[in-house]
Amino acid sequence: MSANGSGSYRDEEAGGETEAARLQRQAASVWVREREALEAVGLPRGGALLDVGCGTGAPLARVIADFAPRLAVGVDRSVAHLARAAAVAPVVRADGGHLPFASATFDAVMMRFVLRHAPSPRALLAEAARVLRPGGRLVVVDADDDSLLLDPAPPSWPSLLAALQQTARLHGGDPTIGRTLKRLLGEVGLDDLRARVVPVSTEDLAASAFVEVFLAPAARPIDPTVMSEEAVRAAWHDVATWARRPDAFAVALGFFAGGRIRRPPEP
Repeated sequence: MSANGSGSYRDEEAGGETEAARLQRQAASVWVREREALEAVGLPRGGALLDVGCGTGAPLARVIADFAPRLAVGVDRSVAHLARAAAVAPVVRADGGHLPFASATFDAVMMRFVLRHAPSPRALLAEAARVLRPGGRLVVVDADDDSLLLDPAPPSWPSLLAALQQTARLHGGDPTIGRTLKRLLGEVGLDDLRARVVPVSTEDLAASAFVEVFLAPAARPIDPTVMSEEAVRAAWHDVATWARRPDAFAVALGFFAGGRIRRPPEP
């Protein structure tokens, strides 16, 4: 999901079944550690929860099962994703920069891999903060592509990664936003700031699955002005060949941060 109808996420309506399956696998692969990180950054149990950029609802389903909110609502721009997420929780088609809810409605807002696609992440966070009740928590999860490592690196991997990052920036995204999450929450006025980092590697899932789920070739097309289609195909072929090596190793980091809306002063 993007902040205002644009951004670097390019697979909103197309490739629905494939993308839905990828997101399901991504959510399942490291949920135990993700749950612990969400707890550490303060995602509350109970209360009313809003998931901005809920996608197909796979992560939200796990949050509902383990954090038991009394109310959970998902928001996304993608009709295809919302059709699936509706089986998990009530959903609303809306843009994260203009949430159709009154101020001080929710006890928690969650954004999972949303800010990296947003041209205006601070505006998105400020809008999320608006719908939080005093004392409520905003929890964000994202990645930082500079922490993504493959060994032994396929020959074309450095140029492919650079092209992926440049394409994201051309479309208004920030592929290295993960490292900034805690600071961004402070900049929109939250306090009680907390952060955690969760590693995911080919020790957790096979190298081929790591490529499909976390590198996500189908969901991250490269702008032809950055890298030719022929070069892109060759680079992804190199990565697929690397994934068949018995010694292939890769790691990515997930960044978690949470902050609290300040309570009003005591009378």
